[in-house]
Amino acid sequence: MFNFFPAALLLLLLFFFNPSPLEAATDSALITSIDCGASQPHTDELGIQWNPDSSLIKTGLTQTVPNAASIPQSMQTLRVFPTGKRNCYALSIPGGASTQVLVRATFYYGNYDGKNSPPTFDLELDENSWSTVETAVDKVVSEEAIFEARRGSTSVCVVQRNEGELPFVSAIELRRLGDDMYSRYDRSSSALVLALRTAAGVAAQVRYPDDPYDRIWFPIDASNGLKVVQNQATTIDTGIKDAPPAANFQSAVTPDADSNTIGFTAPLPSDNIAAYFNLYFTEVAQLAAGDNRTFQVFVDGNAESDPFAPPFGSVIEIYMANISASSTTQISLQSTTDATLPPVISAIEAYVIIPLSGGGGGGGSAAPAPGDGDARPSDAPQASDVGSPSDSSSLPASDQTNSPPAAQRVPGVFAFGGGRKGSPSFGNKVEVGRAFAIGIGILVPIFFFFF
Repeated sequence: MFNFFPAALLLLLLFFFNPSPLEAATDSALITSIDCGASQPHTDELGIQWNPDSSLIKTGLTQTVPNAASIPQSMQTLRVFPTGKRNCYALSIPGGASTQVLVRATFYYGNYDGKNSPPTFDLELDENSWSTVETAVDKVVSEEAIFEARRGSTSVCVVQRNEGELPFVSAIELRRLGDDMYSRYDRSSSALVLALRTAAGVAAQVRYPDDPYDRIWFPIDASNGLKVVQNQATTIDTGIKDAPPAANFQSAVTPDADSNTIGFTAPLPSDNIAAYFNLYFTEVAQLAAGDNRTFQVFVDGNAESDPFAPPFGSVIEIYMANISASSTTQISLQSTTDATLPPVISAIEAYVIIPLSGGGGGGGSAAPAPGDGDARPSDAPQASDVGSPSDSSSLPASDQTNSPPAAQRVPGVFAFGGGRKGSPSFGNKVEVGRAFAIGIGILVPIFFFFF
């Protein structure tokens, strides 16, 4: 005979002690946080456990940054490499092959050697060129990449570039992403290098635990042409492929004047490269009868999406994968001719697609060539991936319906603060003002323009 009491007790235990899906994702996403040069493990104000690097590398010397009391503990020490042209960290990635990983390497010179001579050196991911790191005396530089670790491990290397300029590392972080996240590029032979990740209207950076994957979203300084509008929705469904945090959608930005366009450029290289953009939207108000907030995404005047209206209470994402872009590429949100309300946007990500050969990418072919654009338009206004491969490709501008007339640019450019390449990871120690000072971090603006 079925005994009800033990079964009921078991259900209660499962209810109270099993982690929620979010908690499980949070715990599994934080693969490791390495405090280079540290002697002891520690836990920061966000609850992230940091471990010393001594068990991961046998070369280099540990150094301490002077006057370190005012900076986060993970930036107070570093490991510098006075010998060997290339020095590498070999990092294990639990979970087996084909794990989608975010890796972040952070560098704070802080005049540790008393020479006031911050070095420039190269950074490699699995022996592939990742970035050139240009450090500064009192600024943090952070480089971030997303890639598929197909061997259950990866390596991060610093490579001396100029004689007498010694490479160093302050911190390395690994985060496991969902299998479906950032899936619209060739993972077998490419990686995504972060150029921009920003959220509109937030007062301080958004990261773990609000983002369980510990991506760092920097605020947009909404002034001189933009205004912040608060979201009226009491709950927001963010269940789309790239899993943006709900904190990004508590507000949005929209033009503060009689304008039908928001535009921006991203901190990409000056020459055209293969780029990857994610744009995130939600309707911030319960629209009245007759109200219409419909707009399109344009790149340098060419339509890259069908007209769409952001949903209220959920989010949509427009992605543009492998498009040819540079620091002068202008992305704009333009209202359709029948719209009664201006565009809104809640968050932006921009990446450079770089080739990987062997190593974590496991491939051998080059990344897709710039120019083979793969932009995907919106479809249904619901919390779903609106840029899935099953969607129709974007239409040429001449085939778009409800396209607005050609816009005339008003003289002047409005500059707004934004985070580049993950910029400094300082918990809640972020100051936001018209000058947009992010802790002691590097300042790289994104530019918004209005029509």
